[in-house]
Amino acid sequence: MVRAMTAHPAPQRLRRFLAGSLPFLYMALLAWLLLGPLWREAGLPNTADGILHLHRSAAMARSWASGLPWPRWFPAVYQGLGAPTFHYYSPLFYQVMAPLQLAGLPLDLATKLVISLFFLAAGLATWGWLRRLLGPAAGLAGATLYLAQPFFFREYYFQGDYPQLVALLWLPVVLWAFTRLYLDDRWFDRLAAPFSLALLIVAHNITALMGAGALALYSLALLAWKRDARGWLRLAVSAGLGLGLSAFFWLPALADADLVRVHNLQKGFFHFGQYFLSWADLLAPPPLLDSRAANPPFPHMLGWPAWLALAAGVVALIASFVRRSGWTASRFWIVAGIAFVAFCLWLTRPQSTLLWEQVPLLALIEFPSRWLAPAALGVALVGGAAITAWGERPSWWLLLALVLVVALSSAVFLFPHQPFRPFDVFTARNTQTYERHSQAWGLTSGNEFLPRWADPPRAQAARLAEQKHLPEGAEWRWETPHRAHLKPAPGTALPAGTLILPVHYFPAWAGMTGAETLPTAPSNEGLVSLSPTQAANEVTLRWQGTFWQRVGQWLSLAALLAWAVWIGWRPWRGGREKQVPAPLPSWSAILAPLALLLFLILGREAVRALDLGWFQCASGSGEVRSVENPLHVALGGGEQPRVTLLGWDLLSGPHRPGSQLRLRLYWQGQERIEEPMHSFAFLYTPARQQSWAGVQNYNPGNIPTNRWNPLLYYVDDLTLPLPLDLPPTGYTLAVGMVDSHDERLTVPGSPDDLVFLDEVTVEPLRAGGLGAPRPQEETPASFGPNLNLWGYDLLPEPGGPVLRLYWNVRQTPLADLVTFVHLVDEEGQIVTQFDGPPLEGLLPTSQWPAGALLIDRRKISLPDDLASGSYRLLVGLYEPLSGQRLPVQPEAGASDHFAADALVIPLDVPEPSDLGTK
Repeated sequence: MVRAMTAHPAPQRLRRFLAGSLPFLYMALLAWLLLGPLWREAGLPNTADGILHLHRSAAMARSWASGLPWPRWFPAVYQGLGAPTFHYYSPLFYQVMAPLQLAGLPLDLATKLVISLFFLAAGLATWGWLRRLLGPAAGLAGATLYLAQPFFFREYYFQGDYPQLVALLWLPVVLWAFTRLYLDDRWFDRLAAPFSLALLIVAHNITALMGAGALALYSLALLAWKRDARGWLRLAVSAGLGLGLSAFFWLPALADADLVRVHNLQKGFFHFGQYFLSWADLLAPPPLLDSRAANPPFPHMLGWPAWLALAAGVVALIASFVRRSGWTASRFWIVAGIAFVAFCLWLTRPQSTLLWEQVPLLALIEFPSRWLAPAALGVALVGGAAITAWGERPSWWLLLALVLVVALSSAVFLFPHQPFRPFDVFTARNTQTYERHSQAWGLTSGNEFLPRWADPPRAQAARLAEQKHLPEGAEWRWETPHRAHLKPAPGTALPAGTLILPVHYFPAWAGMTGAETLPTAPSNEGLVSLSPTQAANEVTLRWQGTFWQRVGQWLSLAALLAWAVWIGWRPWRGGREKQVPAPLPSWSAILAPLALLLFLILGREAVRALDLGWFQCASGSGEVRSVENPLHVALGGGEQPRVTLLGWDLLSGPHRPGSQLRLRLYWQGQERIEEPMHSFAFLYTPARQQSWAGVQNYNPGNIPTNRWNPLLYYVDDLTLPLPLDLPPTGYTLAVGMVDSHDERLTVPGSPDDLVFLDEVTVEPLRAGGLGAPRPQEETPASFGPNLNLWGYDLLPEPGGPVLRLYWNVRQTPLADLVTFVHLVDEEGQIVTQFDGPPLEGLLPTSQWPAGALLIDRRKISLPDDLASGSYRLLVGLYEPLSGQRLPVQPEAGASDHFAADALVIPLDVPEPSDLGTK
């Protein structure tokens, strides 16, 4: 009897160990199902950003080999002049890649291995997080939903932003660690929580920003779920320690932002306002990817499994109210998860514009679609809570159904036919060659890490700078990314006086000659300039760091000491409640999901082996299967590259001034293209041979044309911003391509070398419409019986201002009126005048629709000999036959702006020196 009792714990521990290992097996099978296709082909998918990050990874490995584990400077970029890339961009992915490369793994294999390891970490962390909150079935369900989100497949096969992918896979680890700290508070939890947050911050800047917001909301939800002031204080301390541990990175990245051009990421191509999502995108079904497309269209969708999980959460919530089951954990976390998902989706919609504009740093996220990945955490929470709301036994059957739904909806991604490219080793010379061919200067999209003293250089910039500035025969050599040497020709010395080195200036650089430290300054070209006081045998350029870098390092050191104390110090209090370990799945419950995953993996391999063509499509040669407007227009030829336009789709409408026209073109190169080509589109009036709104894409399909495969076609999405003052009328939509010298590829039969697609109508704005634009100066008045003037804008431009008049059409005028703009001096004498039909004559006033808001743009070209002083613009309308002005009736409070049936606008012309200063 005694032997039986003492022998019993061993089998129990074994069973618990085996039960605890089952989630590892589940995550391994899930990884095999979802990531297996990534491993099947040699190399990596030809993604938009992937090659940039591989070049950075190779630079990090070279730095490790030189003995510097974290370089803040990247010497190879900008044609060898360098940039402080890793001073600003999170380095974790590159740091993990470096030892793998030094161990001999090629870049593509190392990348796959890193992604797979972080995938497993994300799955196990999501399992542990939700198991602690809701139970084992919820953990497996949540992990399945999170890891199968469409956002990840986009990263694997099309976008290739590997640092962002790694950070998003790490995000569940942070939630797991902070949950354990709040509920359990063991020494390991105090170690893991700050460390996980610090690692997230050095994994990806933007994901850390979004993750910080998600963590703050989640911490509030934990407090509302189980009120524990001490537990919440632990979370606050842990968050502070995590920020402190990573201060060596984020503090200089923020404080030194004005030293580079990070502001480029908030304007133009990167402005968030261009990338809000539609409900059609969010609700889109899994796309059927054409195997002949290098970059098939992939909408920014939440995914059907996510929508079904949210729907299941709503059903479970309603059922709990009907049963009057009270505020169970399932009900609470369903409500919290749905609220978080709704908030994230709202941030992807145009209705959140005000928040994007007002919240500091939010605009740096750039693309609202990035919020879909944090939203998947909320989906995982809702899905896990929904299946446990029905009880333990039904939850496992619901998990089976979820796995099946996830597999079917992800099936289109499990048979990738995108081209894979092998990547072995990149040298600094490879990086500079890639820069020249792709025009991705600095391995960036917006020159955001280019020091503000410099401009983007031309090809071979470092070599040309050496020839121009260094003494003849001198040798310039990098020892590490933080140290370079200039040595004179044998038998000579470096002269005293000003030396300009072939490296971009940055305040962290210091020069040395022997024991003398030389301050550095920017040259006229933005290069490092220093002045030895006497001839020297060698000049060393050394990275000494910025002020904020040193402050950040001291803060991190202090946080490290505080972290160690916090881990070791535990207040001993009697009667502390013993924590109940989270339940583990039983053999009988989890075997069915494991078997289903294995069956799905075998099914996928069978479909591939038998070449059944399921979940795939393939267009024929020279055509696009799903295009709405097929074409076959050849461009180029002779000495120009040959490209064919296979078709086009108009993705937006109706179109109004101030909106966007979204166009999709389908291109195919007929041969290897050696130079970068740029696609363009604009609204055109052939009779005037004039373009009115346009856009140019420097990398059609987000893939440089010198990397195009002639066997594939490329999907090129262009967005034409329609100016607010664009006359609302019909235009011809014209497209084409230009080479690197801005010369258009020839189009047979087109003297303008344009491909005319179709007529596009721009509809007028509605005067009473929601969000109608308002003028800078409001001068409400009636012009005759039919028109109201709301006000005007006077916008400064070189050569003279631009005047915009805001007309509200009460009724359509009977006559075609003429706008007069007279520039008069202080004596009332007309200096010059600008009379002509409104809206450039494209829409006569007799065709102005009632209820419309029309913005008339007029360029005021000031005479070159115009003397400085005070002038006035007299603006109004008249009938061309009689010359009679329309009578003006100002509204209350606006009479001071009018005289002699004209709007009076003051205009000050400054002195020529002031003009030059401005």
